[in-house]
Amino acid sequence: LYTYDAVNQLIRFGKHCDDKPWMAEQIFELNQSDGYGVRDCTLAAACEFLPETETRKLINRFCELATELDQNPPENEWNRPSHRFWCAAESLARGINDGPLYEMAKLSSWGKNKFNAAAWNDIAKVYLKADNPETALQKLNNISSDDHFKSYETEQIRIEINKALGNTDAVAEILRLRFQKSPTTKTLGELSELLTAKKVKAVVAKVTKGFNEDPPLDLGFLDFALAELDLKTAEKYLLTRAEQIDGERYYILPGLAKQFVAKDSPLGSRSRRVDAQRSQWFRIAIVDCRDRTSPTRCVRWRRDAGSRV
Repeated sequence: LYTYDAVNQLIRFGKHCDDKPWMAEQIFELNQSDGYGVRDCTLAAACEFLPETETRKLINRFCELATELDQNPPENEWNRPSHRFWCAAESLARGINDGPLYEMAKLSSWGKNKFNAAAWNDIAKVYLKADNPETALQKLNNISSDDHFKSYETEQIRIEINKALGNTDAVAEILRLRFQKSPTTKTLGELSELLTAKKVKAVVAKVTKGFNEDPPLDLGFLDFALAELDLKTAEKYLLTRAEQIDGERYYILPGLAKQFVAKDSPLGSRSRRVDAQRSQWFRIAIVDCRDRTSPTRCVRWRRDAGSRV
């Protein structure tokens, strides 16, 4: 009710209200008392109907209030009464795409705490939206090499920044490394948009070789092999690692079994013996696609007997 319906009504009313200073005052008063954080959403909404001049006045008021409260800060930085007012200034500064102002407010809200990757990501996004990709990239470079929090988001921001800068090679390198870590149809498609078919083929071959030489079973790669490579590659990869399948992996196996069934592989059939090759035991969750009412089952085949237990 408050986060969606009330905000939509506020935006609708604010756009039709000619007295913008009065609307700014309502936003300020609403956020004076916000114990449960329900009214935070009004700050982002305010940027949709307040002119920039009124928004900046509102930011100044929140900053002045927070600065006054910071005169006697508590021991715990996150328990400072001023914290939510600095956050209010952050939200409004983000809404008008003012990078320096947003960074100042965030720095103040964090106090003595050191920025993590998520904070630098937020700052970089504001600079990027303000058409300042150079500064956005500088901010991302402040992230420590051992800080992997929000790493995917950081990668995505780097991609957007380098696209804005026209650095196609940098974008391709990021996508290559992403595909190398997580080969999927999506990451392959992203890479194919920038590289020639020959280069993509070489990257796929290198990644496939790396996973085949790496003993641990990676069901993500198996899914990729079934979708984008050939059945023989997928079967060989799984059979040589069959003993690694355990109960914690069964949540994804039914989907893989369906793909094996669709490709007419014995690994997905419960009615045909599985040749376990070098593996003594082969375990896989299977689905009989001919009988949709039958539950997903776990079948284990013994190489020497070929029996199901």
